[in-house]
Amino acid sequence: MSNIVENSEFASYVKRIQTYDYFLGGQNGINNSPIQNLADRTKFLYDKINEISVIQNSVLTDAVNLCQEIQEIFDKRSSS
Repeated sequence: MSNIVENSEFASYVKRIQTYDYFLGGQNGINNSPIQNLADRTKFLYDKINEISVIQNSVLTDAVNLCQEIQEIFDKRSSS
C-alpha cells in the first residue's frame, strides 16, 4: 500500500463518490480522488499557517527591537 502524496494546492471541490461509480483505487482512482483533494487542501492550509507564523514572528521581533530603541532614547534623555 502506498501513501497519498500531498500537493500544496487548494482544490475548488471535493469529489463525492456516487452509487454508480465503480470502485477504482490507485493514484488516479476515483475512490482516492476525494482523499487526494482533502490531503492537498490540508497541506495548502498547513503551509499558509507556517507562512503567517514566520511573518508574525518577524513583525514581533521588529516591534520588540523598536521598543528597545525607543527605551534607549528615553533613557539617554533622562540621564542628560
